[in-house]
Amino acid sequence: MTPSELLESEPCFACLPDDFQSKLQTILLSVIQSNSGNADGSHFTGAGSPEGVVTASPGAIYLDTTNLQIYHKFSGVATNTGWL
Repeated sequence: MTPSELLESEPCFACLPDDFQSKLQTILLSVIQSNSGNADGSHFTGAGSPEGVVTASPGAIYLDTTNLQIYHKFSGVATNTGWL
């Protein structure tokens, strides 16, 4: 589906403000930071990539606070690699 087709089929997307992406990033940052260090160890924040640095299990989420890049841990149980 092309972007035009998506807008035609889902007109609500056309109503979203131009700064929607930045607002969504701000919300995600807030949620991840409020959950950082949680008991189940699934949400992390830090400056820079987590690859080779942050140990977690698959399914964990990491937010690079320097550029708002979000990483997801895909592989490697209790390792510091496998972040994409």
